[in-house]
Amino acid sequence: MTDRLSLTQERMRFLHNELHNMTNGKELKQKLRGLPVALRTNGLGVLLAQLAASSDKNEKLAGGLLSRWLIEKYPPAGNAGQANIKNLLVRCLEATRMEYESLQHESMALLEQAKLIAEALWPGEE
Repeated sequence: MTDRLSLTQERMRFLHNELHNMTNGKELKQKLRGLPVALRTNGLGVLLAQLAASSDKNEKLAGGLLSRWLIEKYPPAGNAGQANIKNLLVRCLEATRMEYESLQHESMALLEQAKLIAEALWPGEE
């Protein structure tokens, strides 16, 4: 239980550090609201492919958050190289079923917490 709590705290610290200086909070907050649904509906691989192909700056930011967390901070991601969306997508494609499920579960936790942090940083901005 202690490990789970420390991972949750580390995830929150990471998200706060990444998000607190951003100036486009309203748009990013709106984008973050829809990503957990997209992840549940399509799976991590499809979501990453969509984020990698997108020209939307907020989708790129969200993809960057995911890749930096999962590649640099989350040990089960292994050595996936430079933290970017495309390297994370390759890592997911090469993962075993258990590794992929772990990455997908951690992605959901990160996106859900990112929504909460964004709401705290930019309350009422719609």
